Amino acid sequence: MLEIKGQDTEQARVKRGFQEDWVTTVNYDGRFGKWTSDVSFDPADIPGAIGKAYNYKG
Repeated sequence: MLEIKGQDTEQARVKRGFQEDWVTTVNYDGRFGKWTSDVSFDPADIPGAIGKAYNYKG
């Protein structure tokens, strides 16, 4: 799960906390593959974030 943001806000940080909980729960269940989450504030970061997710071993 990759979220693209223009700026970081308190609301965005809270949302990421819930996303991390969701990813942990889905990965624990195991029926839906391995998930990871990341956030990008700069479009130049996106290839690295995708690469990191692709190589995620969970």
